[in-house]
Amino acid sequence: MPIVRRGGVKVTKQNREDVMVRRIKEDLREIQGGFPKRVVDQITLSDLPVDTPELRLASLLSEYQEARETHLANHTKKVQAASGLLICGLQQRLFSSIEAFARTLKVHQRTVERQRKGLVAISNPRQSDLDLLKGGISSDDERAQVNGPDLAAEEDLQFEKATAAVLPAMEDSVEKNLLKEMSELAEANRFLPDARVKKLAEWIGLTMCPGGNWNRTRIIIFTEYEDTLRYLERSLLSFLPTWRSD
Repeated sequence: MPIVRRGGVKVTKQNREDVMVRRIKEDLREIQGGFPKRVVDQITLSDLPVDTPELRLASLLSEYQEARETHLANHTKKVQAASGLLICGLQQRLFSSIEAFARTLKVHQRTVERQRKGLVAISNPRQSDLDLLKGGISSDDERAQVNGPDLAAEEDLQFEKATAAVLPAMEDSVEKNLLKEMSELAEANRFLPDARVKKLAEWIGLTMCPGGNWNRTRIIIFTEYEDTLRYLERSLLSFLPTWRSD
């Protein structure tokens, strides 16, 4: 059992458990109030055409995942895990924005092409070397204080390592064709407002700028990737003339 010394007195984990009281916001709200209650309302965008870029890209990425799994069926578990993390990272970026997805897909595609030319050696990354592909970093991680460009560079490096862990498929393979189709579609739509941004812009116009006059209502938008942050800023600014003319 772990023992911590405090002023020469031995304090065990059980000692702490006996006297420690943990409170969460729900408890504090009941005791003293002061914390606004969070209400989560899901807004579902329905009836989108099947050729909507973000939906089409999600379908292509799913096909790409299946093709890679078939390609790697006889490879080691470590190689399959690296490929799985690569796909997971691409899925998360696509969920964030086409812009974030397009930038990272380009890193993956560039590494694949360099491998085919013999310019990239096969890597053997550890799981800890690919941690950014699993999702964002916590506030406890020292990298939370790293500036955006430096963190993006580290993410790119991890995508390169995950890509280089797998020999590229044959030149005329399904994988290569899917990768090309995803890249072209993502590049063509990466700077255009997607369905979620359009819905958000509609809400802002009706709620924050009714009749073309800004009120005191404000909104905070959280996003994991800096690419998506820039994309949102650029996209929402394009709606300004519409709000002001209402």
